[in-house]
Amino acid sequence: MAMAHPRPRPARPAADDLAPLIAGVHARGMFDALDMLGQAAILLDAQGRTLAVTGAATRRLGATLALCGRRPVADAEEDDSRLQRAIRDSLHGMPAALEIGTGAAELSLRLLPMPADPNQLLAAILLIDSARNGLRAQGLASFGRPRGALATH
Repeated sequence: MAMAHPRPRPARPAADDLAPLIAGVHARGMFDALDMLGQAAILLDAQGRTLAVTGAATRRLGATLALCGRRPVADAEEDDSRLQRAIRDSLHGMPAALEIGTGAAELSLRLLPMPADPNQLLAAILLIDSARNGLRAQGLASFGRPRGALATH
């Protein structure tokens, strides 16, 4: 009985095979760096969905800021409206800054857009800090800023 030979597969560029792996590399590297620095951060994809949450960010989530359906949301309706607008702006290349919550639960947020690259999943980073430590987040915000002034909401 003769053995059947497997049919040759059509040749595909190697980039097609590597694209899914490459897409997460930038996000993973950024996540690791922010996590090792102890920075509270949520990494977002191009639709504003959460890719990763650092350990420090997990500890900051609660009544003021939460994740709902893989999306960051603020508890207060007015704060959430400003947060969603800031996320949309960051996904269109504009850095943003805002504070949400009140009193001891007040948070300082900075949204940093990442350079547009169809081969990467990471589109923006949401840095989180207490309002009293907001300058720390502002200092980190400057390292990833692609261009233009930091927008405030």
